Amino acid sequence: MNRRLTTWTAALVLAVAGTAAAQEQATVLKRDGTRVSGRFEAWNRNNNSLYLRPSLGDQRIIPLGDAAVLEVGGNADNLPATELEAARGGDHILITRGGEVLRGRLGNIEGGEGSGKEDEPRMVTFKPAEGAERRIRFNEVRRLYFGT
Repeated sequence: MNRRLTTWTAALVLAVAGTAAAQEQATVLKRDGTRVSGRFEAWNRNNNSLYLRPSLGDQRIIPLGDAAVLEVGGNADNLPATELEAARGGDHILITRGGEVLRGRLGNIEGGEGSGKEDEPRMVTFKPAEGAERRIRFNEVRRLYFGT
């Protein structure tokens, strides 16, 4: 009985850890049409660049001005036409996993593996054009469009 419970517990822990790791995966669709996929590490506000790690020995630094879309857990392919139309303006558009659409400006992405705050969950701070600033867990973000 104890052995079966231990095996079940170990399998559950591995499944949860695998899900958390998968949610840190992201793809940046660049304005030139190329894609970079890997583990999301950070947005450095000082140099305004996104950091992704496709593999252990390969870290990509993408200036935010070169990025059109950041998709969490996906490959930034077959993007919905309604989202693309909304993203044609100068605002940033954040789409949550629950389908909520926020128009405004990215404020920050902090916490999580590869950042300076690895012991904290990765959070996205977003300031909607109307309303108070929002803090959303990274794994609850589906896509972030960076405007025109």
